[in-house]
Amino acid sequence: MKRCLMMLCLSVCVSFVNADWPRIDVCIHPSKQDAPAIDGNLAVWADQRNGTLNTNIYGRLLPDVNELAICMAPGHQTQPAVSGQRIVWRDKRNGNQDIYLFDMTANTEIPICVDSANQENPDIGGNIVVWEDYRGGNMDIYGYNLDTMTEFPICTDPALQYQPVVSGHIVVWTDQRNSSTDIFGYNLLTRQEFVICSDAANQSFPNISGAIVVWQDERNQAVSGRDIYGFDLSGSGEFAVCTDPEYQNYPVICGDYVVWRDYRNTTATGYDIYGLNLKTQTLMEICTAGGDQTFPAISSQYAVWQHGEDIVGAQLPIHSTVTVLYPNGGQMFLAGSAQMVQWNTEGDPVDEVRIDFSADNGQSWQILADAVANTGSCLMTLPSGIHSQQCLVRVRSAANLDVMDIGDDVFTVFQCAGTLTADLTGDCFVNLADFAVMADQWLTCGNPYDPFWCQQ
Repeated sequence: MKRCLMMLCLSVCVSFVNADWPRIDVCIHPSKQDAPAIDGNLAVWADQRNGTLNTNIYGRLLPDVNELAICMAPGHQTQPAVSGQRIVWRDKRNGNQDIYLFDMTANTEIPICVDSANQENPDIGGNIVVWEDYRGGNMDIYGYNLDTMTEFPICTDPALQYQPVVSGHIVVWTDQRNSSTDIFGYNLLTRQEFVICSDAANQSFPNISGAIVVWQDERNQAVSGRDIYGFDLSGSGEFAVCTDPEYQNYPVICGDYVVWRDYRNTTATGYDIYGLNLKTQTLMEICTAGGDQTFPAISSQYAVWQHGEDIVGAQLPIHSTVTVLYPNGGQMFLAGSAQMVQWNTEGDPVDEVRIDFSADNGQSWQILADAVANTGSCLMTLPSGIHSQQCLVRVRSAANLDVMDIGDDVFTVFQCAGTLTADLTGDCFVNLADFAVMADQWLTCGNPYDPFWCQQ
């Protein structure tokens, strides 16, 4: 999908929404909370309610009001990041700084890296965890594949590499191998490193979503301090996100939304949270409340940030919807058969959809098709090994997996009874088609190795 990225002057090229989004108090416990992160509706943060020497990791599934105690181990747990149901963080339970993970689906904690050197600033995207690693004597970038349970180096250049983030098969970070800090990237599939921005000024704090990388940039420091720039890895190249005369920093991105900390109203309110919808070119005042707002994080559903010593947030507007039309409950299908899945979408364009299947009423899902043109229907082959009355189909926007719908009720996928031996066509009942197959094979010999077999 092509985006309009020719943004040389925001006052000319974008519209402006001058209204704070309704605030959500994610955590306002009397102790200090900081370093929020979010994916989907799962927000996580570092929390000092159990003592300043025992920072733990807490979370909350918005809009549910109940909190989740994710890691209560002794020692500091800080710098959380989240992808799906997996949370990673920096952990000092062993005296030095390690990387740990908690999988909410499996209710299991896993040590990702407990090397004797320090590791910090982890990030996670899908099955890949990345972090800063000091085992080489300075800061390098390492990774861990949760599917293969293997660790691997990403960048060990003699200079400093730090602030890694990952999306899909792309890892990006801040790199000091040149005279200034630059933004570098690495393709996990091709194992190739590449330069994203090497402007003579400093670039730092990169973030990535899909093919779009954003970062904090000082090339206009004499005029506007720090600005927000981006780069489209799919081919559109570099673009300016925000070059307001005051400071903008700590950018994050998810889908079409870029969010950052903004200094333009500091004399009146302190640091604020601003954002830009890349698709609609809309600049947004997300929060301009009194006091400083800082360290924003964003998912396809919510933006969260630190306000003083609390974690607050706001729900993002959803501009497109998906509705499953068929199968929508009560149907019966033979396992392995081809069936039509139908859906419709409304609102902003959805170019491609992903179709998922569940045999246990949504407890687990498998992908039937990853990128299907949004024509409203697709002939799909059901899994052959299923025998369940608790089946569901889910259709999701391929570009934004949180834009989705699940069928209203369960349907049945069954295995044909093994006692139906006369079903020669495999359609799970005996009719004239089966007799036609039998007649076609009448007196045909089935042993290709014995010419006398059929003469017996």
